[in-house]
Amino acid sequence: MTTDPAQPRHWRLVEFHARRAMRDAPAARVEVDTDGEWLWMTPRDIRLNIRDHGDHPELRKALAAYGCAKGHTP
Repeated sequence: MTTDPAQPRHWRLVEFHARRAMRDAPAARVEVDTDGEWLWMTPRDIRLNIRDHGDHPELRKALAAYGCAKGHTP
């Protein structure tokens, strides 16, 4: 995990929007701050956050959701 205090350490999958995934738009809405700030993330975004901030169950859950979206390859 990074030591930069400006980087998020909180992750929570808020929703996975399958219709956005079918259009190849970022579809995982992930809360990145305990104040409720969130981002839409692509599989690449999620993998990069795992690489940069460490393996987190909510990031893994967001990545797995892409595998469940019909017609979308994570």
